[in-house]
Amino acid sequence: MKLIDRIAYITFWINILFILIMFVLPVITLNIPGLFEKFTANNGMNIYNLPFQILSFAVIFHWGYCIWFLFKYDRYSKSIILLFFLNALYAPIYYYQVKIKKRPLKNKINYKKTESVFDKIVVNEEVDNNLE
Repeated sequence: MKLIDRIAYITFWINILFILIMFVLPVITLNIPGLFEKFTANNGMNIYNLPFQILSFAVIFHWGYCIWFLFKYDRYSKSIILLFFLNALYAPIYYYQVKIKKRPLKNKINYKKTESVFDKIVVNEEVDNNLE
């Protein structure tokens, strides 16, 4: 396992932790009256902002890794729309599907040429021309 893959795996768990914190923290701060003042005290320059910023950088790195992986190995999947619009929320889901569960990657377009009516007419005309 390469170093970048190990870092991506660690940031995968940090991203999940960050998402849980972002959904649970507003509920906790609204239910405990004194906690909201601690988070908003000192014009935002409090001790709680530093871990939040570190987690944010890890989440952005993980999202960037998922986009890089998508463009390099999974080019033709439809996950690009979700990664761009639900970026931090969908990145752990995409990473879990692709790297942990090892779903098949779509790096090629599976194009099956079907024979159309025009192709049949052209082939029949060529056969008729060759017979004459």
